[in-house]
Amino acid sequence: VAGEYKIAKNNLVRLAIRDTAFQVLEEFLAGPNGWVFAYDDPVGLSKALVKFAGENDEVTIKGAVLDVTFLAP
Repeated sequence: VAGEYKIAKNNLVRLAIRDTAFQVLEEFLAGPNGWVFAYDDPVGLSKALVKFAGENDEVTIKGAVLDVTFLAP
């Protein structure tokens, strides 16, 4: 499954999503955040991430975006 995990400062993400369809994510820009980007198979990567989060209490999934639609956990 092709994908990436990135960390970016919340202020930079806020600037990048301003006036876009992704601005709905602004409410989650508090505290530390990691961003996972799926390239080939978003379902497969999502399943792997959910499994990893279930095995690691330090990981919390705040939500997801598929195309430009926000999906709550």
